[in-house]
Amino acid sequence: MRSAGEKVCPEYVWPANDTTESEQAGPLRVLALPAPARIKFTSFGLKERVHLHDLIDVELIDAGWLPALPRELAQGLQALLDNAEARSPPRPQPVRSGVKTSAVVS
Repeated sequence: MRSAGEKVCPEYVWPANDTTESEQAGPLRVLALPAPARIKFTSFGLKERVHLHDLIDVELIDAGWLPALPRELAQGLQALLDNAEARSPPRPQPVRSGVKTSAVVS
């Protein structure tokens, strides 16, 4: 459980999302994308970086976000944007049913 507007950890730069940063989506009220993204930048663990890479890959987050973020969080976004290899990690190839694969050993 996180309290809106309070820091999850004392060392975090940004507090938990405030409920005022929400939008109506049909019958539901949901957080606007910048609010949860800031929390991802704040904790910036591996899981959060993967989620941010996914948002960058589908172009929901880009360099246009930099001015709106506090300096510490903007540095994290810039690092993700600068690191093309981390932005596009190799994805495993799907295994096709019934297709045999063999390795060539030299």
